Amino acid sequence: MSAVLDQTLTALAPQVAAFAVAVFALFATWAVVQLKTKLKVDTNTALYQSLYRTIGNAATAALAARSSGAAGALQAAAGSIVDDILKTVKADNAEAVGRLGESDDALRTKILAALPDAQAKVATARAATAAAADVTSRPLG
Repeated sequence: MSAVLDQTLTALAPQVAAFAVAVFALFATWAVVQLKTKLKVDTNTALYQSLYRTIGNAATAALAARSSGAAGALQAAAGSIVDDILKTVKADNAEAVGRLGESDDALRTKILAALPDAQAKVATARAATAAAADVTSRPLG
């Protein structure tokens, strides 16, 4: 009986080894796919954060340079500001725009969404500057 068992194990050894290699290869492939997916998500998240930061900074700079701080300034110059911000974003963060495959229309939508926050930042900065100027212009005593 022992001889039959030895012959059976000897005959099946190559198939068992091949099966083990196939299972290991399958597991290794799955692990690599999971790692690549995680790295891609992390990379895309960083690129989107960079893109939104660039849009916000460009919007704030454009509004600060062009607006008088009045509430209607955003509506009056929105078209040309959006185009200028779009050019700035594409120039300053071309890698994120390219790697994420962002179209001009998608960027315009993101820019329009960022303009109210940028306008609020500019208005707050102007108010703080005006308050500081008022305090420093008062005579002492």
